Amino acid sequence: MSEAAHTQAPADSGQAEVKEILRLSGYQRFIHVLVVIAFFVLAFTGIPLKFHDWAWAKMIMSVLGGYENARYLHRAGAILTFLYIILYFADVAYRFVIKREKGLFWGPDSIIPRVEDVIHVVQMVIWFLIGGKRPKIDRWAYWEKFDFFAEAWGNFALGVTGLILWFPAFFTRLLPGFAIGMSTIIHGIEASLAVCFIFFIHFFNAHLRRNKFPMDMVIVTGRMSMHEFEEDRPAELERVKKDNALFWHQVPPASPVLAKVGRMVGLILLVLGLGISVCITYSAFAEWIPRVIRFFS
Repeated sequence: MSEAAHTQAPADSGQAEVKEILRLSGYQRFIHVLVVIAFFVLAFTGIPLKFHDWAWAKMIMSVLGGYENARYLHRAGAILTFLYIILYFADVAYRFVIKREKGLFWGPDSIIPRVEDVIHVVQMVIWFLIGGKRPKIDRWAYWEKFDFFAEAWGNFALGVTGLILWFPAFFTRLLPGFAIGMSTIIHGIEASLAVCFIFFIHFFNAHLRRNKFPMDMVIVTGRMSMHEFEEDRPAELERVKKDNALFWHQVPPASPVLAKVGRMVGLILLVLGLGISVCITYSAFAEWIPRVIRFFS
């Protein structure tokens, strides 16, 4: 949260006219758009290679124009991934060094896990099982932090192994030859896990929950209603009110057209993502279950 958020609100602010809370800046949403584009390009050009014997994989390759086109598209997706990582860390550096924002690396506004997150997990489990009070979530929920670091690990593992597979002649000068085989295995397994995690876990947490279905529009508009803010982020709301900074979080509602386009695109991506995740799961189990049976027989 910037220092401006702790400044006294103007007397003629007209707070009653403002209806929504700004959650994500335009820059943050732009980076997320790059993440989505890169992820889908990499998934639909890489996963079919791992399951190349299956009909659904052959169909995707046919739509893409063959394996040669898929290879170039996959590398373009990799470059886009490195780009958004650079843009993200550039933003963090700018906010920390130039703007001197506090709380980027620790505190309630930080994405870094805290002891409170462990407490929230326990409280949420108790709430699920026997009821009671839900944990008071602050700016970032524990499941959002888990998603963030799961993607960070995935980018690291896929990035390193992907570079080794992209430039084998260079890396075999530095690494033993079996690094190529290991990278192939790790890259394929991690990519499959990443796709299934995003669409079975992340999409449920972010979009398919009862109070968000069919899509959480904050990633499109950057805004959420005051009712959502009170329900989803009660701890943050208390802090903001205590600092008399609520006005600086309030913005006019987003364009209805933007919301409609976001819902339409989100639904298409959800169907595509769930579709390839189901294909991955079915193909993986169809290949592994006979091996397990043979192993124990």
